[in-house]
Amino acid sequence: MKLLHVVTLVSPDGAYGGPLRVALNQAAELRRRGHDVQIAAGWRGDMRKPKVLDDTPAHLFPIQHIVRSRGHSGMVSVGLFRWLAVNVTDFDVVHIHAGRDLISTASMAIARLRGRPYMAQTHGMVTPDQRLMARLMDSFFSRRLLRAACKRFVLTQGERSDLQAVLGQGVDTELLINGVTTSSLKVEPTIGREVLYCARLQKRKRPVAFVEMADELTRRGITASYAIVGPDEGELTAVLRSIQELGLADIVRYEGALDYGDVLNRMSHASVYVLPSVNEPFAMSLLEALCLGLPSLCTDSCGIADVLRERKAAMVTGESVSEMADGLQQILDDESVRSELSVNGRRAVAEVFSMVAVGDQLERAYVDVLGRKSNMNDVSKPEQVE
Repeated sequence: MKLLHVVTLVSPDGAYGGPLRVALNQAAELRRRGHDVQIAAGWRGDMRKPKVLDDTPAHLFPIQHIVRSRGHSGMVSVGLFRWLAVNVTDFDVVHIHAGRDLISTASMAIARLRGRPYMAQTHGMVTPDQRLMARLMDSFFSRRLLRAACKRFVLTQGERSDLQAVLGQGVDTELLINGVTTSSLKVEPTIGREVLYCARLQKRKRPVAFVEMADELTRRGITASYAIVGPDEGELTAVLRSIQELGLADIVRYEGALDYGDVLNRMSHASVYVLPSVNEPFAMSLLEALCLGLPSLCTDSCGIADVLRERKAAMVTGESVSEMADGLQQILDDESVRSELSVNGRRAVAEVFSMVAVGDQLERAYVDVLGRKSNMNDVSKPEQVE
């Protein structure tokens, strides 16, 4: 099959986070199975845009900001839209990683107008939202185009409920996990007892809570260093201010953002990974840490927390700073806990979150859609008279 995955944004600092990582992992697994898979996306960056992403051919086009204050949702890419209008009919199926943004919405519209079957994977980005811009997008574009998709993939039952609240209860959805590719890298810490935050600096991901957790443990006399890595999405100023006010400049450092290809390598040199996020639908950064065997901590509102707790694959705590500090102290103070989390984390990725299962499900979905399209074409043909 010839497959196109459309993502809103690619940038050197990894600003679009999980959806791009998911698309690249899916593309890699599908290419491994012999399919022709390509990526199309908006591009933001000063450097020359790449033609290949993780060995997948990529068609990247500069973005333009219509409403800069709206972040990703206020971007368009005229070049991408033109390319899609001309080339989308070359593909059997279009898989759109869709949010409530202009790029993915326009991509769905173009696929529909050009008669290409398309699927939408919403990554927890389309939830009930009473703000004016969200209501306008839903009324005029998002709701209609998502309903018209051949399939709608969601991560969790919670996301299914949210999406049905936006689209209507009669709209079917299909659960599809975020898988990760098993890495040959293993954890080899080069800095003693380093605790890592590696995610976007976004309010829901709570990087400030990470700093406050570091302060709590430092006041308890627990010796460790703390690193924050990721692109700023509004919280960097608060993070730096918190580090300064708490007197943690020698203990907590901000390292800036990394390219997608450098994330696993950076994780492999840490001692513990902490994701303080609340209501995280499906944390890709957490899964990547687990696949390395990096002992990890997340909160109990993370979408995969129950699975990880049951398998003892991560330290799962409450959302408060003190509860996270208690969990991290256990990891730092007990080598047997670190060893158990490392082994069980890698096992959970292999048995539950592997790309093999994801690839099987995607192949079935694509074949199903193409079969339905073929049947429709057969029905529409006039009967031949001999």
